[in-house]
Amino acid sequence: MDYLEALKSLYQSLTEIEKHFFQFTMTAISFCFIPWIVRTILSRFLDIKSKSVKSNYEIRFLHRVQYLFGFIFSIFWFRYFGVVGWYSKLAEIGLLLFSVLVVHSVLDFFEDQFSRSSSLDAIPIKPFIELIKIVTSVIMLVLIITILLEIPPMALISGIGAMSAVLILIFKDSILGTVTAIKINVHSLVRKGDWIEVEKYDADGVIKDITLNVITVENWDKTTSIIPTYEILNVGLKNWRSMTTQGRRIKRSIALDANSIKFLDMNHVQELASVPLIRQQITELCESNQLNEMGDNMAKRCLTNAGLFRLYVKAYLRTRDDINEEHTLIVRQLDCSSKGVPLEVYCFTKNTNWDHFETVQAEIFEHLYSVLGLFELRVFQDISQLDIERAA
Repeated sequence: MDYLEALKSLYQSLTEIEKHFFQFTMTAISFCFIPWIVRTILSRFLDIKSKSVKSNYEIRFLHRVQYLFGFIFSIFWFRYFGVVGWYSKLAEIGLLLFSVLVVHSVLDFFEDQFSRSSSLDAIPIKPFIELIKIVTSVIMLVLIITILLEIPPMALISGIGAMSAVLILIFKDSILGTVTAIKINVHSLVRKGDWIEVEKYDADGVIKDITLNVITVENWDKTTSIIPTYEILNVGLKNWRSMTTQGRRIKRSIALDANSIKFLDMNHVQELASVPLIRQQITELCESNQLNEMGDNMAKRCLTNAGLFRLYVKAYLRTRDDINEEHTLIVRQLDCSSKGVPLEVYCFTKNTNWDHFETVQAEIFEHLYSVLGLFELRVFQDISQLDIERAA
């Protein structure tokens, strides 16, 4: 280290102008020569390791790291030679700035890796990354001000305490968004990719992004709704995640004409017993002596066409491979109204794809409408002008 001591002694013997020239030279080396060396070494190292084209995150990381090493080099020399003044302050500010930028680059890399992974993409990591960026940026800003004003950091922080009301007002959305983001993540309330409905903001679609301040929803009509993050828990949110992951619900009814519902005689019952889906059930009723001819003994069971049709619908649904029998499967009769007697089908499809769901639903009801005549049932519908003309 003798040559360093000799160089230091030489620097101390220089005039003020010569010292300024030395400081300027070291600053130029820090900005140009050192970053070039670091960039060359890191670029070749990454090329050897990955053998692939660098991503934007790698390029940004290299750009920031090369200047970080340059400022570390300049601070080392300035501290060693006892340099004080604006050159030293600029070196310290540069070191702080690029240290934070390097941290931000690493955070951006982790966010990109989470978004690329299908198993991790649903985790709302972006609000926490933004929170870390805000905290590190605030710390950097405080330290830069202390360097420029040459005051202890705690003195500045105590002064900022007097401005806390103003800061809370400025960063209100971010603070509330941070608290909400923690609740969302802990309780897994909403995730990226969830289908949600928020009536207040006319949102009905898929969550595309969750940030510290806003949640972006792409609606089904391809419009975009922006919801403040801190309000997402107070606006009547409906999340359809379970439906899209476990099964999509079919809840639709057929309006039967009440005038077409009737008791069946034994001949018609025997005809319907030839239908494979309800043959076993009719046979069991006959064998258990629960079924009797209409009017013979009203204390015993007399089947109706609507009742057998209800049994048929449920049996038909159980034969379909695309209906999930592990979830609720009900065929029920709702309250009669001026629009007929609704027979509701309530079940879930296995495939949650929207197009597949609509196809399955259509196939089920097309089949049910086509077999109504077999049970001598009619669908209720209002009389049209054509019906009136035909009756006339």
